[in-house]
Amino acid sequence: MKIVHIILTSSFAGSERYAVDLANLQAEAGHDVHLILHRRGCQNPVSPIAPRVSSDVTIHRVHGIPPIAKWMTRRIIKQLQPDVAHAHLSHACKALHPLKGVCPRVATLHIHYKPHQHKVLDGLIAIAPWQLAQMPETIKEKSTQIDNWITPRIHDSQARARIRASIGVQDDEILIGTLGRVEEGKDQINLVRSFQRAGIPGTKLAIVGNGSMLPKLKKIAGRDVAFPGYVSNSREWLSAFDLFVSTAKSEPFGLVFLEAMQMGLPIIATRSQGALYINDRQQKSGSATFIQPLLPIGDSLALQSALIQQVKRFRREGKQTLDYGMEKYSPTTSIAKIEAFYRTLM
Repeated sequence: MKIVHIILTSSFAGSERYAVDLANLQAEAGHDVHLILHRRGCQNPVSPIAPRVSSDVTIHRVHGIPPIAKWMTRRIIKQLQPDVAHAHLSHACKALHPLKGVCPRVATLHIHYKPHQHKVLDGLIAIAPWQLAQMPETIKEKSTQIDNWITPRIHDSQARARIRASIGVQDDEILIGTLGRVEEGKDQINLVRSFQRAGIPGTKLAIVGNGSMLPKLKKIAGRDVAFPGYVSNSREWLSAFDLFVSTAKSEPFGLVFLEAMQMGLPIIATRSQGALYINDRQQKSGSATFIQPLLPIGDSLALQSALIQQVKRFRREGKQTLDYGMEKYSPTTSIAKIEAFYRTLM
């Protein structure tokens, strides 16, 4: 099958990870896979997309302002004549609008259903059931829900000690961490303030990632908060944590949850859509769950209390490595379901 993926963003984050992983896995399975990227996403000096792409995937680069980049995208797709075109995020979806009849046009809902982006496409993939509930019935008929996945990764066994030493964390200290874009919607400012108000001896906090809120966070943070910025070795950084925290106001699924779970980390999370769904799935499977209860979004007192109680538990019982039963998040099933969905549209 000839498959074209399109993502026209400028830096690597969760949606880009999904698109690249999917393209890489489909190419590994023997498909002829192409990926259309914007030149900005290839040249980004901090978090470029292109280096993550397998050599088995053919990269096509477009450039210019959105109307030009979308026109170039359509020209490439017409030249390639793929069996399916799969869009990720706004500009990619809109680039496919005029291509009705050229090939089946599919999009993954990385956030939620948006009529101006998704209504005219031929098929939609929701990453969590709550997204389907928001769709009109006519759109549900051409949609399916397929869970995110996580690929097995081998990380450096020395990474934990090396990373902790790099930010001044002692062996007997507890490192609380979060990882992702540092933006208002992720609410890391609540985490920094709650951590400092909790004043827990023998703990440090790491905010891993870049974003528009980073300067503000650095201004209010004390010496026990580290800001390493964007990192390409996210799972090695997670291996250095003792506790993962998500304060997101909105998290459609949260690939970072799967990464933290893969490392066996205890997880404190707000009641975002993704946390609610994954935690419910964990409960139904009988595997380890997030720390209960999930926290009200934006509730600093609840977060302070959760941090204090979890550190007390560490002091009492030792640091934990949890078994989340990650085999159910293997890519094999999800990739097969995506291919089957493509075939229903062909």
